[in-house]
Amino acid sequence: MRTLIALSLTLSLLLNACYVFSSLPDPSLCKAWWSGEINDEFAEKVRADFDRVRGNGCEKVTIALSSPGGYVVAGLETIRLMREAQGQGLVVEVHGGALVASMAVVVLAAGTPGHRYTNEHTLVIVHGPRQQETLFEPARCLSTVPNPKDENDKILNQIINTMTAVLVETTGRSWVEVSDWFACGKEQVGDGSLLVHLGIADALQP
Repeated sequence: MRTLIALSLTLSLLLNACYVFSSLPDPSLCKAWWSGEINDEFAEKVRADFDRVRGNGCEKVTIALSSPGGYVVAGLETIRLMREAQGQGLVVEVHGGALVASMAVVVLAAGTPGHRYTNEHTLVIVHGPRQQETLFEPARCLSTVPNPKDENDKILNQIINTMTAVLVETTGRSWVEVSDWFACGKEQVGDGSLLVHLGIADALQP
């Protein structure tokens, strides 16, 4: 009788373990690839990716990010979606790829703390907003306008303040230090270790 009871308990435990294992989502269903310019299409893909991984029952999404940056508004919408997903209990793990530059730096920083990684050989470019009128014209650095007099100046100041606030929150650095990252002439170029040094990434990928 005791043998039968022991066998029954063992079988029950095995069946429960099999049920738990089978209910876990396939890891490949919990991954996303974000690459290219950060624009409206990029933000829509981000939205679709979060809907997909939540629908797959994922508790963590692993994102491969490689981007030269792009439009500020699309970047801020991407960050809003990342925060929304984290607020719903999803761990947003971000891995920087070949290139993390400009607005993509802010996107990587918005990943879940402790789950933000970069590659040792990632090309990293940290700078403030840029404006380029034509394809063949070099981008012009934009900085905060003291005593703004028109709408464009006020919008620019708000954009810089919003980007600064995001990085202050996500890196734990002071407002003064982060503001300096966006100052014209203070551009920083380096490899993945630069993002770790600035507190934007938590560690280099193992």
